[in-house]
Amino acid sequence: MQSFSCLAIDMGAGSIRIMLAEISESISLSEVHRFNNEIIKVEGYERWNLPMILKEIEIGLQKAFLLGKNIHSVAVDSWGVDFVLLDENETALDLPVAYRDARTDGMQEKWKTKFLDETSTFEKTGINFYPFNSLFQFLSMRGEKQLQQAKSIMFMANYIAFYLCGVKNNELSLSSTTQLLNKDSLNWDEEILNKLQIKKEQFPAPKRCGMILGNLNSKWNQDAVKVCLVPSHDTAAAIESIPYQSNNFAYISTGTWCVMGMKSNHPIVSEKAFSEGITNEITDVDYFKVHKNAMGLWLIQKLKEELAPELEYGEFEKRIAASEPSKAIIDSNDERLYNPSSMKTAFDEIIAENGFEKLSSLEAYGWCAYRSLAASFGRIFSVLEELKDDEIEVLHMIGGGIQSEILCQLTANAVGVPVIAGPIEGATIGNVLWQARAFNFFEKEQQVETLIRNSFDIKTYYPKAD
Repeated sequence: MQSFSCLAIDMGAGSIRIMLAEISESISLSEVHRFNNEIIKVEGYERWNLPMILKEIEIGLQKAFLLGKNIHSVAVDSWGVDFVLLDENETALDLPVAYRDARTDGMQEKWKTKFLDETSTFEKTGINFYPFNSLFQFLSMRGEKQLQQAKSIMFMANYIAFYLCGVKNNELSLSSTTQLLNKDSLNWDEEILNKLQIKKEQFPAPKRCGMILGNLNSKWNQDAVKVCLVPSHDTAAAIESIPYQSNNFAYISTGTWCVMGMKSNHPIVSEKAFSEGITNEITDVDYFKVHKNAMGLWLIQKLKEELAPELEYGEFEKRIAASEPSKAIIDSNDERLYNPSSMKTAFDEIIAENGFEKLSSLEAYGWCAYRSLAASFGRIFSVLEELKDDEIEVLHMIGGGIQSEILCQLTANAVGVPVIAGPIEGATIGNVLWQARAFNFFEKEQQVETLIRNSFDIKTYYPKAD
């Protein structure tokens, strides 16, 4: 095979895209279809509009097939933890509830006091306590009729793949975000499921990626197109796009959330790791992502929506860069920033508590957000070095956040090592690379790193005094 073409359905919490990838001596990506993915309030819960998502994906696929390309396959990646409940007719029982919904309020405390203590849960799963974890979503549903009626439970990207080819699946990297997977067996933890009153049989067993799931459904009249299983968690897919030349690196996958971590041959479940919020997710190439979830571009997104909805992000960035930097820094992971009705008001409240001068302009809020994110990254970087017991040589940044030169430079200043920024389309690239692997397109792994560097802009930022 001299060339390879495929479609990546890259599902983000803010938008969903269908991307066409063509691989030969380089990788070219083109956006075929994009649509907003907004949380809607239905029957008191914040939910994903699943019928709309499926309809738009169908539109995107049809657009792609009309291009007349020789498309070999399609695969899906998405955010983690959220799931779809299916009845015996394989129909969704309801619109899936989104991870930002308040139904998980108080569930962490309930779990550790009534069911299993924090340490034991962490040691079993390698996953730290975050309010959005699937574990706490299921705990909020414990005993409910709908959960008992569910014949199958699949996580978001895996449900979409099932919709495309009819093969039930739960891929390993996405399964590991849930706090339901045992880190040693790499299968569902039966003790945890029993406490949640869920049967193990309700979950398709976790599968490793790099395989062909099945044929695309006949409704598209594309008999030759396969549906592949790739790293279904977008962060796991994105890490596969890092053009690293040394194994001694850390990474940040930037998006609505930022995920900062490092590779490890084993999970790190020490007391220090737990207290610092470190979590361990398995990948499909036998290493763990030892990382911490941190608030990300959500701060910028919500501030811009509220203060300057008419501005494009590029113009927003230019205005910030041309202004005098605000010295205010807040805890960007403060829970009040998680899902506020007004991001500006949340910033104002935290700024006042910390004794900084009140922010008075769009640019000042932007600087505060970027500086706070970089400070958070600097703190996590120090924790990773301590857990690694060695100095980290370089930090790779991937994803949409690297389009902000301000954030990249501030991050380099905060961590004190070079920051290599790129590529932007991390999750999409990881998605298509694994589709190509399923077809045995690559001969050597080194070829992939060179291919990425030859295909995308990679920029290095060096630390400056700050």
